[in-house]
Amino acid sequence: MKQLIATFILTIIISSCTYNKKDFDFNSNDLRPISAFKQGDTIYYQSSTGDLDTILIYKIDSIQNRNYGVFMAPPAENYLFVAIKHLPNDKFWTGTTTDATTGKTEINYQNILSIDKRPQMKEMDYSITYKDFYTSAGGIKTLGKLRTDTVNINGNIITKFYEIYHGYPERVTEPTNIELIYWTDKDGLIAYKNKKGEWWTKKSCP
Repeated sequence: MKQLIATFILTIIISSCTYNKKDFDFNSNDLRPISAFKQGDTIYYQSSTGDLDTILIYKIDSIQNRNYGVFMAPPAENYLFVAIKHLPNDKFWTGTTTDATTGKTEINYQNILSIDKRPQMKEMDYSITYKDFYTSAGGIKTLGKLRTDTVNINGNIITKFYEIYHGYPERVTEPTNIELIYWTDKDGLIAYKNKKGEWWTKKSCP
């Protein structure tokens, strides 16, 4: 009897570790916020005073852990990120990673967008980081508040965009700190505003 109960409990535990493939793989809807980025692209943002910020799409990559149905295995996870390099001199890189096999060391640049899908919990969230702007540590379930109205910022007409505020507003203390960004599926990060009210908008070339 005890063996039967133990087998039953183990079966429940193992079955709870399984997931449906559709809950693991990213679908087209999940990937819409990332569709604007292509590795190697250079993107420019211009302020109302003519200053430029320049970023390079350094890497688009994923880290996948497909373990499931294995007792005590780490939870399955599908993690996709877009790493950017600020030009000409990047001071926002977060550290380095050394490959244990090859010995090659690579700089960890900011992930302007990362998507984390956890199929066992049927959860997914987005994290955004740009210069000193970042969302909360756990990310956000959707990109932010979807606005369907139209705004004119620095002569740029923006419509159907996500409005996303800094995840920790109490840390936005300096005039140059970014407190708000606008994001569209077509253009990705399309505009951002610092604490003193200065807007920067995406442009095709300097």
